[in-house]
Amino acid sequence: MFKSIILLMSLILWLDARENPFFPSDDSQNLFISTNQVQQHEQLSRAALTLPSSARILREVSVEYVNLDGSVERKSISLDNAVDWHLPIFVSQSYTNDAPMQQKTMAVKPTEKMSDTAVKNTVAPVKKSPPVKNDDTFHPIANYDFIAFLSKYNTMKIVTEDNSIRDFMLVDPYRIIIDFKEDYDFKSLQQDIKDSVFTKIRVGNHDGYYRVVIELDGQYKYDLKKDKDGYILHCY
Repeated sequence: MFKSIILLMSLILWLDARENPFFPSDDSQNLFISTNQVQQHEQLSRAALTLPSSARILREVSVEYVNLDGSVERKSISLDNAVDWHLPIFVSQSYTNDAPMQQKTMAVKPTEKMSDTAVKNTVAPVKKSPPVKNDDTFHPIANYDFIAFLSKYNTMKIVTEDNSIRDFMLVDPYRIIIDFKEDYDFKSLQQDIKDSVFTKIRVGNHDGYYRVVIELDGQYKYDLKKDKDGYILHCY
């Protein structure tokens, strides 16, 4: 009887044993197995993130990274800084002491008067725009007999003796409409502008007023104020 029990136990142990105990069992394939194999990734040099034209304040910068064990984590930096959406946000890794990047300025070279800007004095006498004092910070971008436009980055000086009766904004593209209460008779005028927040100026005649359309390079809010030379238009 005792020999039978020993024989039965030996048979059970033999059936449960693996052929090679140094290799994992079949159900161990779901376990995490570490490896020394290194995956090749290109070393970070510089990456750029372009913001939409509606961006004004940078609140947070987050970085997601992979650890040696394959786990994924994230680190963030809280910020509260104004940004210029024209400039990209750079992510770089460098050991050199490079000089800080200078912010790009958007100066506009003076443009010559358009060839087809003669104004016909058939409805009301056309008033000459008042003389503009020398101001190195503003650059002429369009000049007509009764109105002139100068710019300084995101600010425009509108030199005219005419009074604005209304102003509003339209989208697609973003553009500011300003109507002036004078009834001139002239051909529609247009001036394209390079390297500026203001990309195009159009002036057209209507019944009882003329309209100025100022196209923008993106989404802005604006403020229009009267000053001694005419109006100051500020986009922000």
